[in-house]
Amino acid sequence: MSELKDYLKCGDEILRGLVEIINLALIDKFPRSRIAVDDIEQLIGAVRLLCEPAPEFEMIGARLQIVRGDFIGAAQVFRELADKGHCLPNSRAMQIYCMSENGDGDWQVEANQMMQSETSDDAVRLLRTVVARNELNRAIEKAKATGEFEFPESLKTLVAERQSHEAEQAAQAQPVPSMIDPSLMGGQYMRL
Repeated sequence: MSELKDYLKCGDEILRGLVEIINLALIDKFPRSRIAVDDIEQLIGAVRLLCEPAPEFEMIGARLQIVRGDFIGAAQVFRELADKGHCLPNSRAMQIYCMSENGDGDWQVEANQMMQSETSDDAVRLLRTVVARNELNRAIEKAKATGEFEFPESLKTLVAERQSHEAEQAAQAQPVPSMIDPSLMGGQYMRL
């Protein structure tokens, strides 16, 4: 190998497939992982051998830090990505999520600013979920002290939106036939 790192040649389809597998492994049960962290690290190592460094790999690495419970380290990586203008707006939204998990009070200010600006639906949904989760935690603490639980409005809104979305999907779904129409068979037999 030369002083510059020589990367193996890998087709884009294979590379995208590996990155998608890593993302699914990390996001499926986020912030936990369905797959062993060591296995995910091996996949990340394989991808880094196959191609040049990219900001997306830093995002994956930061998500892996979250799975390990290192929200401070992950927040720093997301902040660096966002400051460089990489992987926006998701890097900024993930930074705010990590700030919330760390108990950093500035997360609310940054979340409100980001939700006011034009950003992606996914980033706004993540931020609204972080807000709802924090409000739910406060409601639980209040219920422990007072004995009365009050369901947060932000959570009610998220639940209503999810139910509406599921109803729309159900309305657009095509029915699956429960049995085969005998007239389609035309008297033919299937060979085994």
